[in-house]
Amino acid sequence: MTEQQKDGGAAFPGPVFTRAGHKAGESMGMSLRDWFAGQALAGHISYEGGGSTFDLDATAAYKWADAMIAAREATQ
Repeated sequence: MTEQQKDGGAAFPGPVFTRAGHKAGESMGMSLRDWFAGQALAGHISYEGGGSTFDLDATAAYKWADAMIAAREATQ
């Protein structure tokens, strides 16, 4: 991948505390992309009963997450 994946930032941002010169909040927790993918996967499984394989379901969930991040950026 030549371009860094857009992850939408932190899913649940909170106060950023500095520890040993590093911002702890920047690398802690899940990304918004991971949160969106998890929500898409849960919705897919509950609605469709899951797909043919877990790998395909997870791949599709991240495609949905990427589309949600792109739509979110387009409206900002």
